[in-house]
Amino acid sequence: QSEGENKIELEHHRDSLKGLGINAHSLQPAVWIKPEDEQFSENIFNQYNLNPDKTIALFAAAQFDHRVYQHYGKALSEFCRKNNFKVIALGAQQDYEINRKNLDAIGVESFNLSGKTTILQSAAIIKLCKMAVGAETSLAHIACAVGTPNVILLGGGHFGRFIPYSPLTSIACLPLECYGCNWGCRYRTPHCVKDLAPQVLSEALKQTFEIPSQKSRIFIQGNSLWQRDPEKPQWKSCEDLININNVEIIPVGSDTPHPERNIDNTEVRQAAYNLFRQKPLIAKSITPKNEFGKKIPAEKKMSIEIPNILLKSKIDLPYISIVTPSYNQSKYLEECIDSILSQKYPNLEYIIMDGGSTDGSIEIIKKYEKHLAYWQSKPDGGQYKAIEEGFRRSTGEIMAWINSDDKHHPDSLFKAAYIFNKHADIEWITARPTAWNSQGQLISVGPVPVWDGKEHNRTGRKEHYIQQEATFWKRTLWNKAGAKLNTQLQFAGDFELWVRFFKHAQLYSVDTLLGGFRHHTNQKTKVSMEKYYQEAEQTVQAEQADNQSACLRTAPEPLPFENKDFFIFKALALNSQVTENKPGSLLPDNASGYKYDVSIVLSTKDRAQLLDQMLNSLEDAVAGLNYELIVIEGDSSDNTSEILGKHGVTKIYNELEHLGSGKHSWSQLYNFGFSKARGKWAMYASDDIIFSKNCITNAVVRLNRQNDRIAGGIFFYKNSMSRLDWDKYGIDFTHGSKLLLNYGLVRLEHFRKVGGLDEIYKFYCADTDLCYKLYQEGL
Repeated sequence: QSEGENKIELEHHRDSLKGLGINAHSLQPAVWIKPEDEQFSENIFNQYNLNPDKTIALFAAAQFDHRVYQHYGKALSEFCRKNNFKVIALGAQQDYEINRKNLDAIGVESFNLSGKTTILQSAAIIKLCKMAVGAETSLAHIACAVGTPNVILLGGGHFGRFIPYSPLTSIACLPLECYGCNWGCRYRTPHCVKDLAPQVLSEALKQTFEIPSQKSRIFIQGNSLWQRDPEKPQWKSCEDLININNVEIIPVGSDTPHPERNIDNTEVRQAAYNLFRQKPLIAKSITPKNEFGKKIPAEKKMSIEIPNILLKSKIDLPYISIVTPSYNQSKYLEECIDSILSQKYPNLEYIIMDGGSTDGSIEIIKKYEKHLAYWQSKPDGGQYKAIEEGFRRSTGEIMAWINSDDKHHPDSLFKAAYIFNKHADIEWITARPTAWNSQGQLISVGPVPVWDGKEHNRTGRKEHYIQQEATFWKRTLWNKAGAKLNTQLQFAGDFELWVRFFKHAQLYSVDTLLGGFRHHTNQKTKVSMEKYYQEAEQTVQAEQADNQSACLRTAPEPLPFENKDFFIFKALALNSQVTENKPGSLLPDNASGYKYDVSIVLSTKDRAQLLDQMLNSLEDAVAGLNYELIVIEGDSSDNTSEILGKHGVTKIYNELEHLGSGKHSWSQLYNFGFSKARGKWAMYASDDIIFSKNCITNAVVRLNRQNDRIAGGIFFYKNSMSRLDWDKYGIDFTHGSKLLLNYGLVRLEHFRKVGGLDEIYKFYCADTDLCYKLYQEGL
């Protein structure tokens, strides 16, 4: 049985396989082309002097007339003329005339092969073409199978049932109220096909050519292009017939303004003000009294309609890294994990460090594996060593840890993001201390705490505690404090970290709920409080002399938590994640945690001239990509800084400042660079190479078509030089051009999973060792 509405046929096949015990993570069309068919297509291209990069395949015919569109030629004409494209038409003998009419309308050099090719020969020809355009026929699926971007006219009879399923496909459609008729059209003319405005196809063709995509695109004819007529069906959006999370919908000629239009901030503020005046955002309910004799407020969620003007504002959510250490806590582990993942915070990096549990914890972790940035299960030397290792693997701007027997309150991650977004100068925060019982029920909420370094060292050892479960901090503060935990401690590692934090920043308390401590029989700290006190006392004594400057700082007043502001922040932030599919991004929609298609790390020192040439070539190499360039600059004495500024490079890390004095290995430099990366794919670059046009873009697109077990790929570029010994080493000859190993892309999550580059090795050995580790991991 295959349940679910608006499910594409491919997913029904996946369910069928699952019923047979076959878990197919990725279903893609395939076509097996024979060598003689490949040769046939090459001969055709040679015979007609066709350049694959300047050739479009057209298949205008369909099995039934109600799916035949007459105006492909009109839609393609301007595009083909402007970009010097030739067109080759494919189909059966009976398709010759409809293909001829459209080729004539295009008005560029074209070739009609209708009835002159087998299906496999047609597949081989489409494989060579830059793009394919036509009706929803077998050739549309073949285009996906051979990796050719395609633009397909899709009618309403089976809308969304068979296509789109591939990011290579762009759909052009006219959405009408009669969609879903199963081709039992009640009108004399199937308007959804016959009346599509050619400009919709033209726009789909243009964007498909210019911008690669990792999602299927649906170009919708807007209501302004549909003439209202009582004899014709009404225009109606088709979004309820398809899973809109899997596609990008692009209106063409709509009356509705595009969501990316500029918004007047005054208009935004007024809309928000009017909304808040009209209805309360938060209602209060009362729960039983806590141990302080105060009633505990609990937030109720309300359904509120937010004006469109607000939903068009953009908010960038910071990346948050959460580490959970665990050892034989299966009784509570799943509840802890759920308290984090159920929030659906888009930019989350969740890491679980298990110490080799034998109680079923591993099975629980594996249930959530696809949502984790990293996890491991092996002896780790204790809780604080595990946490420190987890943070070493993390990259988020905001950090926290939650032990596996504790848990977070709802929206804790969004709240932390909201607070740091609103107060950019604050470096760490804590909230009301709260506690859960062993069943996970909230049993106490404390008053808003007020802390300074002196008070912490005086009373934080025995009387009160900064609740670690409710504390978040910025990575900048973590780095200032040494980017480590005291792994010699067993119980007071958090206390010792707070002592160091107070040396660099004030702790701000916030009147809200973030995380809570669970009381249960075997709770580690509870059964060993005396040892905690001893370690805390030793920490204070060791730090007493150095801590005076922190003690002089006055504790800041607690921050109020504005529920109204937070509600609108969360709504805008979530909307930004949905709508901010930048035109150049190749990221999949579900790639939470990925901010870029690719992160490029470069180390450079005193090679400004070479660097300038490299950066000049990089712009064309990454065309259409959303990328970041991270530079580790070796304190150069030439004009390197000027060159970086000239090219607009902003993510620059001084080697001396961030890695300390002394000489650092290639592996150390690049591991540091990748610790800052936010891309799906990672690439290490050199300042002495020249990239060829679109080379990185093509590499990313090719890798994105592979399954998740593909850890990366090695790519080559043409080299103008040659060496006599190249043949000896098996380097080069592809179509007679010299090639040199240039760069590799690796999936960043896999890079981190295997621990990155081994810093005991130098350049070539570290590179090879990384490949070996990925192979050992089964990738």
